[in-house]
Amino acid sequence: MKAEDGRPKAVRSTSAEKAKAPPRKVDRATPIKIMKKDAKMRELGLQILARFYMGEMDLEMAKRRVLRMEGRAIGDEEAVLALLTEMIRNADDPQIKARLMESVAEYLSALGRDPRPVLAEMHKMELKIFKDIGFERVSIMCKDLACPACRKQNGKVVSIDQALIDMPLPHPGCTKKMGPKASPFCRCKYFGEYRG
Repeated sequence: MKAEDGRPKAVRSTSAEKAKAPPRKVDRATPIKIMKKDAKMRELGLQILARFYMGEMDLEMAKRRVLRMEGRAIGDEEAVLALLTEMIRNADDPQIKARLMESVAEYLSALGRDPRPVLAEMHKMELKIFKDIGFERVSIMCKDLACPACRKQNGKVVSIDQALIDMPLPHPGCTKKMGPKASPFCRCKYFGEYRG
């Protein structure tokens, strides 16, 4: 079909024609598009993955796997979170799981999403580890550049059972941000207290 001026006329394909189209085959040669806008988040994701001996190839393979299995392309952010979640699921050591959860929370915070549910689960796991080791009390320590809300509880000593009930970490009023677009990320920690 041609328009009056002789140029080809644009034709819309119907849903029936789209359904007849052969499915797209995805293999190693299938290109993966990298968006320029999320280069900073990609770099942060690669830094976090490097802590657990993973790199760019693992990130690209995760994206390719989703494209092949689910038929949809995912971004770097979703691929980083998928890799970390898979490592959490496969980890046997609770301390490694806690480190992985902290990394997930850090990445969620950088993305501007709320990391507190992940941090709460991580702190609960840490408290259970301290209890299994034989500690009865823990002290709360915060970083030097902590927010005013967190500094108020710096050095506070609580029993593990009470901490499991009250869950003082992550502090609900924490305002510490790691970047301009980040959501608050409480970096306070529990440390086991010896009786002496």
